[in-house]
Amino acid sequence: MMSSRYHGLAGARAERLADSVKNGDAYSALQTYKTFQARLLKKDKYDEAIDLLRSGSIVLLEHQDLTAGTELSQMLVETLEAGKVEQNDDVMNVIEEVNAAFMKVDAKEEAVKNQCRFLKACITWSYLKNFGRYEKGDPRLHLLAAQAKIRINDATGASANFLHSHRPDLFAEFLVNVSTMGYVREKDLFLARGVLQLLALENLKDAVVLHDTFLDIINKQGQKMPDTPLYHFTTFLLKTVERDAYPLFKMLCEKYSTTINRDPTFPMYIDRISEVFFGVKPQKKGLQAMMDNMLGMFGGK
Repeated sequence: MMSSRYHGLAGARAERLADSVKNGDAYSALQTYKTFQARLLKKDKYDEAIDLLRSGSIVLLEHQDLTAGTELSQMLVETLEAGKVEQNDDVMNVIEEVNAAFMKVDAKEEAVKNQCRFLKACITWSYLKNFGRYEKGDPRLHLLAAQAKIRINDATGASANFLHSHRPDLFAEFLVNVSTMGYVREKDLFLARGVLQLLALENLKDAVVLHDTFLDIINKQGQKMPDTPLYHFTTFLLKTVERDAYPLFKMLCEKYSTTINRDPTFPMYIDRISEVFFGVKPQKKGLQAMMDNMLGMFGGK
């Protein structure tokens, strides 16, 4: 969907520059875009500057000029910040248009890297604009970033963004797909990791949806979850957190301690879950406890 507010504000100026790019004079056009942007900002014409940079980014990217298109896309985010522009559907449309243009660049891997840089800047801007509302930035932008990283098989990066996308259904679909790529016997591991990470973020609702959707997809594919201790632990853990039953949580973690240690990150997630859902901070052990005691003696804490 095109932006109704920003589309066309730059008028004939944007059209002339677009023609210059199409005629092969991309470098001169880029310098002119930057000059016009500076003039518009001096006059506090932020809306017009946003449309100019939106148009320029798209034209340059569609013309396969990734470097110049990326530069304008970054300037677009800087303009949003400088103008203290409120985040709304019109701005999201602008971001989505530029994001889509990155996907038209033939140099796929390099384009996605630059696309992710653009989206990362947008996420940071959205976090600053929505301080207190989205701790990690707008979920819609995280979803775009996750989808971009999937294009270059960056499963770790995609997962990190899916965690903040508020789309556990799509996250589950992604995890199922990844688990079929040579990790057929580790479906329980992918499910457990996603559930634990969401719970560690204090997002019980999405953790439940992720769990149920993951199982639904597996069943519809005619497959079965491996009957493993980790799978059972994950299911029991969700029920325990839903019931707000700390004694059961403690018993569960003790019973499945070997299973939890299957992945070195799981104990950390469990400690965080204990703290955010039950108010019980984990006891620090070994070197960490010693360092904390020393800091306390010297007034470092």
